[in-house]
Amino acid sequence: MDSLLESERSLGSVVHDVGSNLGRIVQAEVLLAKIEVADHMNEAAHVTAGAANELVGGVVFGHLAIGFAMLGVMRGLETVFAPWVAALIVALGCAVTAVVLTKGGVKQIKKVRLLWPTAVHPSTGSSK
Repeated sequence: MDSLLESERSLGSVVHDVGSNLGRIVQAEVLLAKIEVADHMNEAAHVTAGAANELVGGVVFGHLAIGFAMLGVMRGLETVFAPWVAALIVALGCAVTAVVLTKGGVKQIKKVRLLWPTAVHPSTGSSK
């Protein structure tokens, strides 16, 4: 009897069911896409956090290594100069290195051209 009722359905009823089912399929696909994006974002966040921790650790130990190297240089200079002169020489050497590296970094940053939205000019704040 069910097969008889199924075959007697009107075209409008069939179209309505198809539309309803299609809507549910689209909703399910959107939900699945949201879940997949959230999963990928969580994975990316965990990887990024781990990488950031390793980078910070590397920077900290790199600074320690440089500090101990400078201490070694200072101790070596103390064999020739007074301890305060050796410390001053190492400090001046570090200062000159810091200035050169900073100027080089600033020069490279100035080469970067930021892409601003075309609607507002960054220096004037007005539209082009």
